[in-house]
This record gives sequence, C-alpha cells and structure tokens, in this order.
Amino acid sequence: MYFDEAPKCSRHDFYNFDRELKLLMDSIRQGTRLIVVKGLRRTGKTSLVLTALSELHYPYLLLDARLFSAAPTVPRAELLRALERGLNEFLLREKFGKRILNLFRGVRGIEVEFPPPRVRIAWEPRHGTDPLDVITRLTELAQQRQRRLILVLDEAHELRRISGYNFVSLMAHLYDYVRGVQLVVTGSQVGVLDDFMGAE
Repeated sequence: MYFDEAPKCSRHDFYNFDRELKLLMDSIRQGTRLIVVKGLRRTGKTSLVLTALSELHYPYLLLDARLFSAAPTVPRAELLRALERGLNEFLLREKFGKRILNLFRGVRGIEVEFPPPRVRIAWEPRHGTDPLDVITRLTELAQQRQRRLILVLDEAHELRRISGYNFVSLMAHLYDYVRGVQLVVTGSQVGVLDDFMGAE
C-alpha cells in the first residue's frame, strides 16, 4: 500500500526510515519519558510513530491535534471530543472489554456503553471530564499488564489553541508524577513546537 497517503502502521508498508525507526523503538524500550519527533508535514512522522508502536505492541492513546489547525482558538469541548475519539480507538485496539467499567468508575463525565466497549465524554463545563483523570486511569490499566502507556500527541503545537486549558501543564504533571506514561510528541512547525513546550 505504498501509494496510500494515510499514515502507515505496519513495517511492511513503511520504508526508508530504518534508522529513525530503530532509534524511536530503542527510546521507547528504554523508557525515555519524553520523545520528540520533528519534521516537515507529510514526511512520515505519524507513520514512524505508529509503526514503532505496532512493532513493540505497547498500549497507546493517540490525540490527533491536527484537528485543531484550522481555528485560531479551540473550545475545551473540542479537546474532549478529540480525547473521546482517541479513547474509543484505544479501547477497540486493546480489547480490554468490561474491565473499563471499573476503570472509569468515579471519573466525572464519562459513560461506558457495550457492545462494543465505547465511552462518551460529557463536554459541558459543569460535568466535563478532566483529561488527566482519563490518562491516569489508562496508565493504571497498562501497568496491571506490566506495560507502560504511550501518550502520542500528534502535531502537539496545535494544542496551544485550546482556550481554558493549559496542555503544557498537563504534560509537565504527567512527566513529573505519572511514572507509567511516556510522552511521544510530533510537530511540523518546529519553532512553534519548541515555544509551546518551553524547550529553552
């Protein structure tokens, strides 16, 4: 499927990036807490990350911030919609089944449906879900299997557009206090990404 423009997730379809793939896989295996993948748009960053995770069989949650690129500001509800989408893809991929009932018990604003396992996240401010609660619970579930959770933030610099939510603070908290999570961040606007993350 070399002429399919969608991101690749299989080594069979992914080529010319053997060195980068090995470097990324080694960094994930070693438990590097924050991994940054930079490059121009459409050069294979997402394919690189997805192929590495497919090869390693690590549980991962992908938050696709490309969805936010068209708007100057993004309401917090849009962040929760993107989180809901990524969470449902995670549940289908990992096949955790009814264990997610206990996993999300007590998390504000989350409803669980069966079958198949699917979550709905409340977007209203009064009942809204805190993304930190969701990521922390998924990390606990991964650790029960003696694995780490990989949180992938694709085109992370777009997260700066979210109004009323400081995503950099969330990343800092995860990095400092949630030991079972690794952050993999991609970005095509390299200077903007560095500014967003406070690279200096």
